[in-house]
Amino acid sequence: MKQDYSRREFMKTASLAGVGLATSVYASSRAKELVTGETGTFPGNYKPTWDSLKQYRVPDWYLDAKFGIFLHWGIYAVPAYDNEWYPRNIYIRDSRVFDYHLKHFGPQSIFGYKDFIPKFTAEKWNPDHWAELFRKAGAKYVVPVGEHHDGFPMYDCSRTEWNAVKMGPRRDVVGELGRAVRKQGLHLGVSSHRAFNWSYYAYDKDFDTSNPKYSGLYGKPHAPTPLISSKPGELRQTAPKEHLDDWYARTTEIVDKYQPDLMWFDFCFEGPEWEPYRKRFAAYYYNKAEEWGRGVAINYKHEAYPEDVPSWISSAACSTRSARTSGRPTPPLAGNPGATSRTRATSRPINWWVRWSISSVRMDACCSTWAQARRHHP
Repeated sequence: MKQDYSRREFMKTASLAGVGLATSVYASSRAKELVTGETGTFPGNYKPTWDSLKQYRVPDWYLDAKFGIFLHWGIYAVPAYDNEWYPRNIYIRDSRVFDYHLKHFGPQSIFGYKDFIPKFTAEKWNPDHWAELFRKAGAKYVVPVGEHHDGFPMYDCSRTEWNAVKMGPRRDVVGELGRAVRKQGLHLGVSSHRAFNWSYYAYDKDFDTSNPKYSGLYGKPHAPTPLISSKPGELRQTAPKEHLDDWYARTTEIVDKYQPDLMWFDFCFEGPEWEPYRKRFAAYYYNKAEEWGRGVAINYKHEAYPEDVPSWISSAACSTRSARTSGRPTPPLAGNPGATSRTRATSRPINWWVRWSISSVRMDACCSTWAQARRHHP
């Protein structure tokens, strides 16, 4: 991927923007106290330490749910080309999506991703119809995207003016769908893909992404930061504290405003600099769930949480996903009715994510079923 935005150009752009460079991204109308360290004061029974978090138990409603709907819907539905990574790929010069955008919409310096927002009106969207359809299909939970990598929240986000409530459809998509699915007796989840936003866009001087005027959507123009690993194809850049704090404030705001039964996190969240924030968020979320009087679950990709912390690990489409320790009595092992594991779940849910495109909205059907673990006994 070509990267023409040098550190010198970045500093020049930043100096022109002054202290107001990222006001819409990092200035918050609601102050959120960020707990530092693992032993500082933190309200509630759960503390931001692994020892504390491993005491949590995944709720039965999630363990018993066999089918759920996960859906992607956002500004990328307007061009309806390629997939939800269209916003990134139109700024990668050797990408076929770059050429497609240039041919159909013009140069990225003039017509960028931001210019699709007014065209995303959702005037025919009926969340009650969706929710009824999901219930009739047998779903037990529904997970809309709260914010994808593109930086456009589909909820009432106080961290940026570039959100679905203030622009585009001018509707709280997460809030409306959340009320609709709960009216149908289903559980609400919300997914956050915000972590990768720091690494998502290219800030070429010829792209509109490099204009600080649009930093509320694209993020602060910045030179690439070090990758978190040397693995071939690595895309994840090391995020600064400023971005991590913003992520935490946005994510806890979702918890406070919508009280989701499930939070789903995309990749990049597992980066080493995120560890204190993963702990902080889990403790915050679990404590909130206790206040609400109900059980919640966290989903994530890769190895964001340790093996002994109850949670659920998810991977790419059409792959199996392992259950973390649930704390619920485990079913007997196949072929040995009297044998169970004392330390880990022996009967693990296997979730299959079947992805398909329907015009401007892509949905993923998440089905889980019980499969007995196989073990060899001496």
